[in-house]
Amino acid sequence: MMVPSAVLVEPPWLRAAICVGMLLMLPVTAQAQGQDAPAPEKKAAAAAPPESPSKPEPPGPPTKGEEPIRPDQPKSAPSVEAPKSAPPVEAPKSAPPVVAPAATAKPPASSLPAKRPHSILRGTKLGGYAEFTFENEEDKNSSFGSLRFVMALHSKISSRISATAEIEFERGGSPEKRAGELHHGEVILEQATVDFEIFEWLVARAGVLLVPFGNFNQLHDAPRQDLADRPISDQLIIPTTWFEAGAGFLGDIQLGGGHELHYEAYFINGLDAKLSDEFGTRAARGSLFEDNNNDKGVVAQLRYRPHPIVDVGLSFYTGDYDLQDNRIWMLGADTMLTFGGFELLFSYAKLFADDGFTEGFAEGSTANTRSAIPTGMHGLFAEARYRLPLRAIMPDDMRSATMAIATRYSQVDMNEDVRSAGDRADLVLGLNFRPVLPAVLKTEVHLLRNGASGDNPSLFNDFFAERPKLRFVASVAYGF
Repeated sequence: MMVPSAVLVEPPWLRAAICVGMLLMLPVTAQAQGQDAPAPEKKAAAAAPPESPSKPEPPGPPTKGEEPIRPDQPKSAPSVEAPKSAPPVEAPKSAPPVVAPAATAKPPASSLPAKRPHSILRGTKLGGYAEFTFENEEDKNSSFGSLRFVMALHSKISSRISATAEIEFERGGSPEKRAGELHHGEVILEQATVDFEIFEWLVARAGVLLVPFGNFNQLHDAPRQDLADRPISDQLIIPTTWFEAGAGFLGDIQLGGGHELHYEAYFINGLDAKLSDEFGTRAARGSLFEDNNNDKGVVAQLRYRPHPIVDVGLSFYTGDYDLQDNRIWMLGADTMLTFGGFELLFSYAKLFADDGFTEGFAEGSTANTRSAIPTGMHGLFAEARYRLPLRAIMPDDMRSATMAIATRYSQVDMNEDVRSAGDRADLVLGLNFRPVLPAVLKTEVHLLRNGASGDNPSLFNDFFAERPKLRFVASVAYGF
């Protein structure tokens, strides 16, 4: 039976549905064939008429000059091979040559400060020293003690500018326990200076500085010394460590022929009115942030080195100590001679003060004791030491080891008008071992005498009239 041809005609809606279905199948077909065509080619493929869903015919034999098609090779070889040409597609990624000016442009200002500290730290050195002691004195309990721990820093900010700082923790820092009670210990900024070198002979300095008076105050670091205790003259007349807030100049002048002159001169807050015949100038060291009067102290030192083995120094200080224009004057002289392993040191300091009282501090301050201050003090020390090299008996890593024998005599008169217990004399005999230069083990015995009896405490004044008090000290000092 024949079906009318009108029945075979496709309705328009069916034709539209078939077209839409074929368009939706295109992405799935492309994914199945592994095609990663570029976006423009996908757009063209979407606009192309859909392929017939009928089964494709097998390829015929290749024509002459045509390579046979492999079964795993898609028909649309050109479109598949296009993504393989990665260099042309990736070419835009080689943008740096195109934007070269941006790469050589100056970095933003915000990034510059971050680089500056790194450059300064490369010129910064950290170090310090420490000292641990054992003391045993007649009529006192023997004790171990952390005498001091010092952190030091030196930074070369530029070719002309440098900074130096020292922070000291003395006797364990704070709190400090004494007689069963806690007290404020000492954690103090001993030095914090900035130097600006104008010339070798003219360097400006400001900050918390070591006062250039005598030869011990600026060379007081424990690993440098061969004896554990400091000279009593450089504890009470020259209050080592003497540091003050101030500013001034220093420099070295070459005189030719190996002769050298070194000078330092500063304005500082200076000593105040807390002078006494018990503690000398130690309690009178100036504040680091205020002065008790409007006058500034002046300190200066001149050192002459005519030969590498000779060093001679002269020191001077003057300044008001109260609000009544009463002044203190100090003069000092010192020398050091070196002969191979032998060293001889000598130092003398003299203080003059106008008549006055311990006053002039803020109203209500307990420092205003109204005690009469001594008008004259003086002190001295002489030291001799010999370092014996031990390189012949030490291992290779301790070839610089030495053993030193040292002796020192020091004496102070704390009030030249009267004799008191503050007047003291000290004779020291010491032996130490230094395995390497920055580390030393020290032992020493002290013979002590004071003027409490009213007699001159000098150990050379009728030595057997009064037996000196004995004191033993051992210490370990090291620098790092």
